Amino acid sequence: MLLPWVSALCYGGTGPYVAVRLREQGETMLTGDEVYYGVGPVPTSFHLAARKGWLEQAFRRCGARLINLGDIPLMQEKHYTHRSPNLIRLGGNFPPFWARAGGADTLLVSMSCLPMRVSMVARSGFNMRRGTRGARLAVPVRPAWPVDFFRLGARLMERGLSSWAGLSDTGFSHVPVEGLCDYSWWEGVTMFLSRPRADFSGTLEAERKALMSGAADIVVFTQGRGLPMLKNGKFKELFAVPGDAPWRFLLTNSFPVVTTVSRDLARRRPELVVLWIKMEILAARWAAANQRDFLETLSGCNGIPPDALKDACRPDMAAYFEPGFSAESLELLRMIRDFLSEEKVIPESFDLDGWVDTSFGEQALNELK
Repeated sequence: MLLPWVSALCYGGTGPYVAVRLREQGETMLTGDEVYYGVGPVPTSFHLAARKGWLEQAFRRCGARLINLGDIPLMQEKHYTHRSPNLIRLGGNFPPFWARAGGADTLLVSMSCLPMRVSMVARSGFNMRRGTRGARLAVPVRPAWPVDFFRLGARLMERGLSSWAGLSDTGFSHVPVEGLCDYSWWEGVTMFLSRPRADFSGTLEAERKALMSGAADIVVFTQGRGLPMLKNGKFKELFAVPGDAPWRFLLTNSFPVVTTVSRDLARRRPELVVLWIKMEILAARWAAANQRDFLETLSGCNGIPPDALKDACRPDMAAYFEPGFSAESLELLRMIRDFLSEEKVIPESFDLDGWVDTSFGEQALNELK
């Protein structure tokens, strides 16, 4: 069933980007445009809109057909490379930076910042009296991928945890842990494209298995992934950055979450970009009032139990569902840019200001008023 506000997104707006309008006979002006999209298993209210079918319905009412990249084998890698003139992509922030630096003509049009706990988990027998020097930290590696975003994410989380805990030098020895290395680059991308009610726990468990087997002493987790392990007494949390900590300590590939679009699509069909952002905003507002439903949706997309997700978030998590730009969130983008530049993933000359376009989000908010 099409919700009234979904229909109104196409027919009730007065802004310049609303291109499909209600004719006197109630007909819909169809254009037949196909829009490809990729969404990663990251904590965002958008997953609720996908699960409910609101996104597809809203685009269909506006004369556009949404196609998940995961359904097209020859296009799945574009979730990372962004090499498509008709693509909207929502997910982790490392790949969009990398794709943009590599020549993908994109715009960053929206972002959301749902702060979530970052934990350093160890086996229960680990003795902190001798410190962390020499302790074996499991670091995920994906050598089949052009850029190892998981390794980079673990390093950034380690940096945030160390800074939060006041450790100038953790002295860890890194133990590479292969997760998706048995798969090709293309197959790896397929595994990480989100679909409603998909279970991704099997693709994210390499580090946990290394800890359980004794191959590693310590693992760094985000999104509440490590919390269920603490219940059986075999593991303990050494350090943690709580969800209500300053955002600079919580940075990782999944915080913040960004929405990027092909510049060509934004030029030809700007109303569809605005519509996408509207759906992010409206789903966020629904999630704020239906938290359990939202947590169950996220659980289905990343395999983390709803209770663990809730424990990983700050108590006022509902205030952080809605996407939007702020001085604080834009500063996070600058910090990600600097980190990726230090890691030689992007050049120091990366033009962040020329990439971020806040006008679509502003238009979405104006039309929703």
